[in-house]
Amino acid sequence: MDNSTENVTLLAGFAHDLLSAYKEYESGLAKDLFTLGKELPSDPTSLIPIQKYNEMCDWIEKKLGSANLKKAGRTIGERVYGIIKQYGMIDDSATPNKCLEALKIVADQAIQDPKKRGWEILVNEDKRVVMRRTQTFNSILQEGLLAGLVEKAGGGMTKVVLLKSIANKDEFDEYEVTWK
Repeated sequence: MDNSTENVTLLAGFAHDLLSAYKEYESGLAKDLFTLGKELPSDPTSLIPIQKYNEMCDWIEKKLGSANLKKAGRTIGERVYGIIKQYGMIDDSATPNKCLEALKIVADQAIQDPKKRGWEILVNEDKRVVMRRTQTFNSILQEGLLAGLVEKAGGGMTKVVLLKSIANKDEFDEYEVTWK
């Protein structure tokens, strides 16, 4: 996978979501995280370098643990659900499958990447989707994001399994998302 982040940007709102998950710890435990996010534009629709977002995710993973980062990812997944619903990409009857399809479209719009990397859907079956991440994002955050999105869409007992991992020398991260 091409891990370059040069000229890749995303909406500042996603970085604000990371910070909001730790607002109560702003002057204590997460002080350094808020220092990283100090220069973020206040407008959530402004674009920021993806590298800044990745640094914030890495800080959370290293200092607060992967469970905390996955929890923040769930919150972002719920936010994505609201975005895709707000823009009419889904309605209240949308299945988790439709929401994951919409995630791919939203990511393509929210992330400005000259190389057009993002999400690919490899398998789309009833109550099971396999997705490949082709953009440089923290894999733990993405697990939480996928689970939060599917659960918000009514996918009870959601399970996200990282099938392939860049950390394990695979070319891409691939996630199997299942629900009951």
